[in-house]
Amino acid sequence: MDAPTSAHQDDAGIDENAEPAPILPYGTYILPADARPAGDDKPGRRRVLCTETTWTVLGTVVYGSSQTAPFKQKGLHRVPILGRGEPNPNGFTVGEQFYLYPMLLWYAYHPDLSHRTGELAQHEYDPLCRAMREALGIGTDCGPTSDFPRSRRGWIVKLSKEAADTHSCTYAVILSNHHHASETGSQAIVPLVVVGDSGEQPFDVTTYGPWTGFIGAKPGDAVWATSMVFSVFEPFSALIETPHRVSDREMKRIEDALAARGLVRT
Repeated sequence: MDAPTSAHQDDAGIDENAEPAPILPYGTYILPADARPAGDDKPGRRRVLCTETTWTVLGTVVYGSSQTAPFKQKGLHRVPILGRGEPNPNGFTVGEQFYLYPMLLWYAYHPDLSHRTGELAQHEYDPLCRAMREALGIGTDCGPTSDFPRSRRGWIVKLSKEAADTHSCTYAVILSNHHHASETGSQAIVPLVVVGDSGEQPFDVTTYGPWTGFIGAKPGDAVWATSMVFSVFEPFSALIETPHRVSDREMKRIEDALAARGLVRT
């Protein structure tokens, strides 16, 4: 896939050869308005960065909220975070209860991570790592299964036109665990994209499956863009099932790339 770009890069006059700013995994960040998902109009929304990121490699952030059921969606994995202050603030309001939702993911460009409010301590990010693994079904097979006959984990889906235009991709694979993948709601997905002239990016997973022809790519010219993993909320953004499902081995390759990025622990 082409190297990621952001509207903020041109505005900021970034020198791509410059040393990256000290952006910290498990730091708490507030994204600028035009870097947030559509519909998220809360200016002070805290998100926690779960991966390393550079000028050309995207980072993945997880949604933070004081609500116990954001979007009125019950059953989401959540990790409680109590806001704490000096000497080592975690970036949330001191003394107030918040939650991190590992099923609600977004990708962030390096320039959009300039507003850091704090950093999680190990006793706070370890539970987040465990919850992330469970929410994304890491280490489990693709669906359907005997316990979850409606699971779409591993199914390749087509995004709605609005979502496709927003993310510059049309197809993706559902990464959510079997429980979430059996329901209509928030789904974590990994985009399937055709490699651009600049070639593959770090953590892209080349695929040779039959779906390469389905999306109009030659064998080896399509990749799973694991650095772009994000979540969609199905009532507002339809995921249309295709006839294709990845194999358990292919899903394991995707999971290994997510682990290499530091998003999950295998």
